[in-house]
Amino acid sequence: MLDLSFYLKNIKYKNNNSLPYCNDIKSVTDETVNYFINKYFSPNDIKLIQIATKNNVTQEDFDTFINSWDIEVEGGHKALFLSYFMKTHPDIIFPQYVEPRLKGLLQFYRFKNMKLISHFKKICTKLRENNIDILIIKGGAFRHLQPEYPRVMGDIDIIVRNKKDFEKAKNIVSEMGYIYEEFPHSIDLHKENSMEGILDIHYRLDILADTNDDIIQDFFKRASKNEIFFINDTFLPSNEDLMFITLTNMVKNMCKNTSLGSIIYAINDCKYLIESKPNFDWNIVKENTIKTHCETNIYITTKLINKLVPNLIPEMFADNYRNLNTLLMYNQIFLPNLKEKSHTLKLTNIFKSWQNFREYFTIKPMYFMYKRKMIRKNPKITELILKNSEINYEN
Repeated sequence: MLDLSFYLKNIKYKNNNSLPYCNDIKSVTDETVNYFINKYFSPNDIKLIQIATKNNVTQEDFDTFINSWDIEVEGGHKALFLSYFMKTHPDIIFPQYVEPRLKGLLQFYRFKNMKLISHFKKICTKLRENNIDILIIKGGAFRHLQPEYPRVMGDIDIIVRNKKDFEKAKNIVSEMGYIYEEFPHSIDLHKENSMEGILDIHYRLDILADTNDDIIQDFFKRASKNEIFFINDTFLPSNEDLMFITLTNMVKNMCKNTSLGSIIYAINDCKYLIESKPNFDWNIVKENTIKTHCETNIYITTKLINKLVPNLIPEMFADNYRNLNTLLMYNQIFLPNLKEKSHTLKLTNIFKSWQNFREYFTIKPMYFMYKRKMIRKNPKITELILKNSEINYEN
């Protein structure tokens, strides 16, 4: 489950500060969406997203936007995003000082991407020679799908089929002279004496949820083989799997405060994935979500995107809205507070007062029982516990 404790702990509760039943406060998910928008999207960011994703933009629409959006102030990263709009709307007239700058940015990032692509070609040639299949994801995948739109890429991300191939890949890149930083789900490659990103090799996804090997195999089964950046038989995920990766990666970046520049692009990527496949199958996205138990991640991300670009994405799991809120409250507020209180209670103090005795033999067994997985994962039981809780666990 998505960890929102950093935010939820700041919510004020009713009932004399006792732990609440989820309906005592405004929707946890609504509040979280507002929190993320206020933190990561400036008013000008929202204007940029809305003009770039709007269908049938008029010259008047654009003039209203550009008169309040300063390319010098916003910087190159966001200006590149505006350059995408310029390429897709050749009929729109841009101010004389803006258009050449946007064209220059397109050229700059086009050549900057080539350095990463050269490393990709060198490394992935070796991986394929050793019968390691590769599936390209994130910015690299979109760079291939839309070659006329260069990306701001710190590295290129690929996934291999399994842990065995992952270990083989580690040995291969080491022999090639690359060094890497290892994480539970991937390695990040660098050249010696440099932390500049080159290639991230994954065997699992880092999506703040329960991942498993099955979903990676599903990605490969639905993927198509393409020549990508000069490497034959590179696997490209289906639009639906790319959508799932994009949505989960977006909320992960907001929670971890990482790769924030990619958030604006993610919304545009979602629009592209939907519009470029007329028979887009949302059921695949939903199946991926259920398999990885990240319904909360997807629900929050889709609500956020739809608040910025109305009706872009179906709000999956809206029917499970009450359950999501209940599980969030239980697992990220109620249970951690109960755990903290339980750990402060010492057996040596139980005879000092009746209150100590009562708390020890009430809260210790309660925490032992309530932390069981069969309870934590059950929205009906957790809702009942929250509703009937009368103990204030705050210290």
